[in-house]
Order: sequence, then structure tokens, then C-alpha cells
Amino acid sequence: MAIIISKNGKDAVKVNKTPFGLEEHIQQYIYENPESIPLYDINDDIKLLILAREFPTQSGPIDALGIDKNGNVYLVETKLYKNPDKRTVIAQVLDYGASLWKHHKDFDSFMLRIDNAVQENFHQTARERIQSFFSLEETEVEELLGSMAENINGGNFKFVVLMDSLHDQLKDLILYMNQNSKFDIYGVEVEYYQHDEFEIIIPKLFGAEVKKDISDRRPSLPAMSEEELREMWIGRVSETSIHSIEDGFMNIAKEVDSEFELKYHKSHLRLTQNGQQNDLFAMVPQKNYLLLFLKIPFSEEINAKGKEANVDLEHRRNEYKLKVEYENISKQREFIKYFIDKFLL
Repeated sequence: MAIIISKNGKDAVKVNKTPFGLEEHIQQYIYENPESIPLYDINDDIKLLILAREFPTQSGPIDALGIDKNGNVYLVETKLYKNPDKRTVIAQVLDYGASLWKHHKDFDSFMLRIDNAVQENFHQTARERIQSFFSLEETEVEELLGSMAENINGGNFKFVVLMDSLHDQLKDLILYMNQNSKFDIYGVEVEYYQHDEFEIIIPKLFGAEVKKDISDRRPSLPAMSEEELREMWIGRVSETSIHSIEDGFMNIAKEVDSEFELKYHKSHLRLTQNGQQNDLFAMVPQKNYLLLFLKIPFSEEINAKGKEANVDLEHRRNEYKLKVEYENISKQREFIKYFIDKFLL
């Protein structure tokens, strides 16, 4: 296939399709240009961030590992049509998914590897890269990471097979798998052209046209109870950390308002008053410290109070973040009370 390029309707030039040459070339291209995977054909809001290339698993390296704004995890396998392994590419990418699910239950260790990859290529932490790429507030980053951890622990991945040419048997297999399983597998065929200093990519998506109807075969899991959410957080941080929040922090909160109660969510904790939740204030426990988030505009008064109390306080994207080490909760009682009181105004 060829395309025609012209300027202002004149000087038309015929440009023939250019081979990618090596698989690593196509891998590098999608790493630097994730828009070449046309997930926007599924939903205009989907934007893919590639976090790592050649991510190691027990079954071999994943060519590219990415996420979207909702915390969905994408495993991308690239193949050239001339590669004899193309007939087993679906089995290969599913094998990577099984290995990632089986051997990366510890999300902190997983993110450490992701951090190393992101730091090497973007000179940012993974959290910073995610926040800047998707234009998120920090609480939204925590929610995304919570969804990402849940998807990895549950083995809920989206698989992408990207080739310079998809053969008909592979297209049929993708359609069959999507129709008769809960897997989401997409095939992407890319046509590559070069003209002078310009590169032209024409991607085509296969597999998204299938409408799944298998809910009657696999019932959805029930929502987690409050106690189950609490146990989940104990597993993420520690029982000592959760006790520090339930006892030390909540004692301070109740000095501000005795009606405050602690509410657990998958990605954060919140305070409720008479059963009502205020979304301006959120908490995200870490292993050694508690992060408090307050969604209000910048305030000279809050900054001055923070400086006076010598606390770890910063304001970004219309949101304050306060970092409190568990062992210092009681020492920072007055500023914590002041900070909590601000979201009641």
C-alpha cells in the first residue's frame, strides 16, 4: 500500500510503506509515542502512559507496560510479521500476565521497579510522571495507584498485540477470546511511512468491536465491607500504623468535632460527620507516615501556621498536603487540629 503526500494541493509524492526493520524499533516508537496505540477508538478519554519497556517477569520481559487514568494496566507485546513466533503471540502475552499476577503481589516492590524505569527515562518518580501526564491532584494519584494495585492483585489486565501486519487467524483468535472470556485483548496493526524528515503512522485497532455478554457466567465480586477494607490497609501498611490513625489521629480529630468517624476506602481514608462525607479532606496511610490532603486554595495564613509549627506542608494544584510521621502525631496536635478545622469552614 502507498500513500500520497502533497503540499497545498501540488507536488504530490507517492510514499510506499516502510518496514520497521527490528522489533526494538517499534518498541521504542510506542514507548515515546503511546498515541500510536489507538485506544481512543474505544473511548475518546483513554490516554495511555507507558511506564516501562522490557519489564521483567518470570516468563520473560513484557515489551511495554502501561496504564490509563483509571488505573487499568496494559501489557503490550510487539511482533513483526516476519517473526515466526507471531502464531503464539496471544499465549505469550497471557503468560506474561499470569506471571505478573502471580509474582508481583507486593505492590510496593512492583512500584520500586517501575520507579527505576521511569527515573532512568524521564528523571521523575513514577508518581510524579503519573501526576504530570494525566494532570492529577495527589489524592487522584493515590486513587489511581489503588486501582492499579487492585488490578494487579486480581490479574485484571488489558492485553495489546501490536504488529506491522495482523494475519487473519490472529484477528479471529482475538475476537474469539474477547467474545468468550473476560480477557480484553486488542490487536493493533501499524503502517509506517517515511517522507523526508517526517514519519507517518496509520494504526488500526481490532478487538474493540466485541460486546461482552458473559455476566451470567461469572458473577461480580461483592463490595468489600468496612472490616475487610480495614484489613486490606493493615496489609498495605501495618497494624501499628492503622492503630496510630484510629487512636492518636482520631482523638485529635474528635477534639475538633466529636461527631467525626473514620471511613475506609480502597485508595484512601476519610472523615465523616453524622454519616456524611466531605470530599475536601482525605488521608492516605503510608508505612511510616500519614498523608493528609485538603482541597482548598493557597492561603498565606495556613502557610504561616505551618512554618511556625515546623511541619512538612506543601501546596500544589489547589490542594494542601501535610505529611505527619506516626510517631509525631501527638507532637503536632495543635497544627493537625487547625488543619482539620480548615475543611469545616
